[in-house]
Amino acid sequence: MDKYFSEREKGFRSRVNNEINKNAWGGIYALIESKIDDGSFGKSFPDICPDGGIICGSNIRTFISRLKAEIPDITWNSILEMPNTYTILDLIEFCFKNIAKPIKIGYHGYHKHNHYDFDVEEGQSDFQDDI
Repeated sequence: MDKYFSEREKGFRSRVNNEINKNAWGGIYALIESKIDDGSFGKSFPDICPDGGIICGSNIRTFISRLKAEIPDITWNSILEMPNTYTILDLIEFCFKNIAKPIKIGYHGYHKHNHYDFDVEEGQSDFQDDI
């Protein structure tokens, strides 16, 4: 990640902290939402094209259902509902286990969506870098 002006001038702030604060939570939440939207969870939680059975994105309902089943303390209704640090770390591990980079393999003109294949290792590497 590129440095901001203050980081170039004064150096990085200490990142040693035992608690995830609201700003960090906001970034984590936004990252996961963007990965849901771009289809990165489609391999584990597929949204299936009604015309051909090919994966065309992430199914947010199954993502949230499984998330709540595996991490009962999580809420995924609003960025304003911040879980505790341990629950957030469980969420990050859950996402890492289920993420894959979506690779466009075609476009469905009638339904106006892309069809995807997935690269698990690249998706996990990208997610790790982003987190």
